[in-house]
This record gives sequence, structure tokens and C-alpha cells, in this order.
Amino acid sequence: MQGLKRKLVFITAYELIGWVISSVALAILSGNSAGVTGPLALAITTIAVSWNFIFNTLFEFWESRQISRIRTFRRRFVHLSLIHISEPTRQAEISYAVFCLKKKKQERLII
Repeated sequence: MQGLKRKLVFITAYELIGWVISSVALAILSGNSAGVTGPLALAITTIAVSWNFIFNTLFEFWESRQISRIRTFRRRFVHLSLIHISEPTRQAEISYAVFCLKKKKQERLII
């Protein structure tokens, strides 16, 4: 199990990379600049980070109450499966974001 400081450093580094990639991907997919898509990507990343932190904290609390605290392959597989099933998926958020940004850009072109 991880300490709070280690979790925060790991999550922050990982999500900063995700934020940059999401900003660029949204910019490419929507045809807008990264300056426009950056705040949206930050919101998506913040939701994902928050859920990841909550989920892992709850999972580790459950894990600490088990007789065996060893992270077996089965336990890791269950953890991985549950986080991906339960996470508010980034694909859906990004798809919606691209839709909104494209719609906004089309409205500007019409005016």
C-alpha cells in the first residue's frame, strides 16, 4: 500500500502527461487551438484524477482489512478491472468535448 505523498506525486505526474496529450488530441480532433481545449482537458483530467484517488483509497482500505495483504495477480486483476469499469470514461468525455467544440466552431463560422 502506498503512502499519501507517493500517491499524490504519482497521480500528479501521470495526469500532467495526460492533460498535455488530451489538450493536443482535442485540438487536433476539434480543429481548435490547444489554448481553447486546454481548460476542457484539465476539467476531464481533474475528474479522472479525483475518481482514481477515491477508488484507490477505498480499494486499499478494503485490502488492508483482508487476512492476506499480498497483492496477488488475481487481486491486481480485480483492481484493474474494477477501476476501468467504474471510472467515468475519458473516451466518452473526450467525444462529448470534441462534439461541443466542433459545434461551437461551426456556429462561429456561420455568424
